[in-house]
Amino acid sequence: MRQYQLAIVEDEPHTARYIQGIVEATNLFRIAAVCESAEELLTLEPFPDLDVLVTDVKMSGLTGLELLRELQTRLPQLCSIIISGYDDFLYMKDAIRLGVAEYICKPVDKGELKSVLSALLKTIEREKREKSAEYIRRIYTNERAS
Repeated sequence: MRQYQLAIVEDEPHTARYIQGIVEATNLFRIAAVCESAEELLTLEPFPDLDVLVTDVKMSGLTGLELLRELQTRLPQLCSIIISGYDDFLYMKDAIRLGVAEYICKPVDKGELKSVLSALLKTIEREKREKSAEYIRRIYTNERAS
């Protein structure tokens, strides 16, 4: 089974390490990057083929939402989790518009993050199966039409 890639973008090093520990303990995703800013992630070479982004919503420089907007053009299949110290409706509203999978308030609850990661993995795997099945149907249909 392929291990999907995840990046953590969090400007508080202690929180980033805490999230990294939770992700590693689940053994569901491979951590491709842990960055302290959106700009740091965007300048990685080679840029990782990410499946999941876990990012703080409010950081100096680009915000987590701005980062997500940028990444959606590069990685349309990207799933995202927003971590925020702000229980702010405007942030949540923007996150919903961007199709964020989950909005988790700080302090991050270990059980909640594990549950969200597990559900995301199931969603990603289901979507990959559906895309593969559709691709096979198209090939079969094209061969029959020839």
